[in-house]
Amino acid sequence: MKHLKETELLALAQKKQINKRGSAHLNLCPECQKKLAQTQRLVAQVQTELLLPANLSERVWHALPEPRKKTAMLWKPLALGTGIAALAGIVVFAALPGSPVHPTPSFAQVEKAMSAIKTATWTETRYRNKPDGTKETISQNEYTVQIHPARIMIRDKKDNSVVKIENEILLSCSIDSNQWSAMNSPWLSERKFHPEITQEDYIRKMVSFPKDLPMQPGEERKEGNITQKWTDWVSAQDGNLIRFTRQTLYRDAPNNVTQWGDSIAFNAEETAWVQPETCQIVRRSSRMSGIKNGKGIPTARIETVSDKFRYNVALPPKMFELPRPEAGKRFVFGENRRKKARFLPTDAEQASIAASFDRIAAAWSKKDTNAFLNAWDWESYVLLEGVKQRHRVTNPSEAIEQAKQRWRDIMLKGFPFSQMTREVRWTSINSRPTGTLVRKSESEPFPPQEGEPQNFNAFVTVHGTDASGKRVRGEISADFQKTPTGEFKLVGLEITPRR
Repeated sequence: MKHLKETELLALAQKKQINKRGSAHLNLCPECQKKLAQTQRLVAQVQTELLLPANLSERVWHALPEPRKKTAMLWKPLALGTGIAALAGIVVFAALPGSPVHPTPSFAQVEKAMSAIKTATWTETRYRNKPDGTKETISQNEYTVQIHPARIMIRDKKDNSVVKIENEILLSCSIDSNQWSAMNSPWLSERKFHPEITQEDYIRKMVSFPKDLPMQPGEERKEGNITQKWTDWVSAQDGNLIRFTRQTLYRDAPNNVTQWGDSIAFNAEETAWVQPETCQIVRRSSRMSGIKNGKGIPTARIETVSDKFRYNVALPPKMFELPRPEAGKRFVFGENRRKKARFLPTDAEQASIAASFDRIAAAWSKKDTNAFLNAWDWESYVLLEGVKQRHRVTNPSEAIEQAKQRWRDIMLKGFPFSQMTREVRWTSINSRPTGTLVRKSESEPFPPQEGEPQNFNAFVTVHGTDASGKRVRGEISADFQKTPTGEFKLVGLEITPRR
């Protein structure tokens, strides 16, 4: 029995006619039917994964050297609509104008090449494209990553800050505002949805494409209120590089409205430029459009461009060392990495906070400036205010005197309260992630070990009278920090009259 040739199987897979003998044989031969099914699957795979110019097969066919007669049929181009392939390895060719024929990688090959890298550095710049056509730089960061051990360092040129991710902890340092913080790595959040992803895998995805998560094209992924969906990568020639592009849709469910009302849905066009010889990404961009505010009005487009990629370069020994706060000096430290965080104060802590608040209210009502000012931790207050205002406190003594004078004037003016008393029950009282610390010595470990919360925010309703004697009510948000003696000092105060 003479089975069908490979060329006949390929023709049938492409829905072309063959001779009557071959058609009759196929109806009776299970082996050829099995081979045809395999060929059809192969053709469908190529058509799905390789989206190339429609006339590519003819151009490649004419660019190839003349084959020997004995193998001429094996080189016959396979017009697969948008791609060309051969059974032996599914090799794909792209004819670049004015140049020899080169292999064109699929994005799967790009991902495979990128998975082999050991280190990478690049620059990422975010722009805001305004409606008037101008472009504003939002931020510019320098990334350095190492796959094993898994480490990431991000340096913000604009804000003079550094972020380090290692051992499931994200540490950040803002030199200008004298602030450090520690929180869980974003990889831990990613692992909730994909437990199989290691930290090394997470970093590799950051390098190849930050939002390229383990999903199939067209599949929807939901995280909280956000749903993501994207198309497959489409390749095209771009000079000496291969450009891959896809569309991504982000929307909020249900009804495409977030709980904050600041966005409804937006699209992102994501592009990666790849060097054909190495299959490595040399540039990438993401353009977000269709962003709307809570009133449905389109806002500015955001564009992120990453370039200057360098792979497998030797990194300096201290590349991943984060600056430490100077021993003996107070600094701002944010803590948000507790696996089982205690948000509420103990009964003893609540009693101490209540007593501190009552002393402050009594001093305010009596216009006792000394008692009122003594209730504060002024050094911590000016440092925390510096973080809020995004500036470094260069002269703490001067800043403290200015803060004392400002609050003395507010109290003596009696606005919005001349006298006040807190109502019995707290509106809310919870731990705060940010406070101040002092390193005792250079040998003291940093970041400090996570422990019990030392900072709390008390939100309380108060009533009293204003300067004219009229009865008024309002809300006070007071931030307290626990001292080594167990006393709670004021480090922040906001007074809001109720209309």
